[in-house]
Amino acid sequence: MPSTLKASAAACLITLVILSGCDQVGSASSAPRPLVTAQDSTLYAVGHGLAGQFNLHELFTVEELELVNQGFNDGVLGSGEFGLENYLESMNLLISQRRAARAGRLQAAGDAFVAEAGQQEGAVTTPSGLVYIEQEAGTGETPTDSSTVRVHYEGSFSNGTIFDSSYRRDEPMEFHIRQVIAGWTEGLQLMKVGGKAKLVIPANLGYGEAGHAPGIPPNVPLVFIVELLAVTK
Repeated sequence: MPSTLKASAAACLITLVILSGCDQVGSASSAPRPLVTAQDSTLYAVGHGLAGQFNLHELFTVEELELVNQGFNDGVLGSGEFGLENYLESMNLLISQRRAARAGRLQAAGDAFVAEAGQQEGAVTTPSGLVYIEQEAGTGETPTDSSTVRVHYEGSFSNGTIFDSSYRRDEPMEFHIRQVIAGWTEGLQLMKVGGKAKLVIPANLGYGEAGHAPGIPPNVPLVFIVELLAVTK
């Protein structure tokens, strides 16, 4: 379940340099280093997770990343003075601009996706922009904004990729209705216990401009299948 986490341009820069450098150093060998020990796998997971958190492939081209790799490798090997301090401002500006451009593209695509979802049969678009599609009608209690609920759910992106699922864990979630993103808080209050619904949540009712590290980018809509099992309090 989500909670918002903001990443600064400086943090993105540091991560980019670390990951780029690791890639460059590793490129000296003819094949990727095998993951032999548990620590090898853990270190690999660190790099993989950070790369996913900042979506570096969407910020820089392959050619640009090659230059970043070159700079990191030269710095590690001590290949001459460069005057890095002269570029700190321009580095942060570049990353901020790239992230803003990417966020704009995601916002436009997300708005179009939510609008299309609102045209589906049985879809109801609320004044806030939430798209609610009932799949199975419930017959029990309807939660209020002071309720604690138990649900099964599955969350996915607009392309259908699932990023979280209580069904896969075989473990329902219980939480206070105000402890989740706004799209959930609103959507759950449209349901009755025993019901099942599809919530198409625009970015402003989800994780907004911040996204949610490590896997949810900024300004993206989210799709949740929610089954309301019980109102527990």
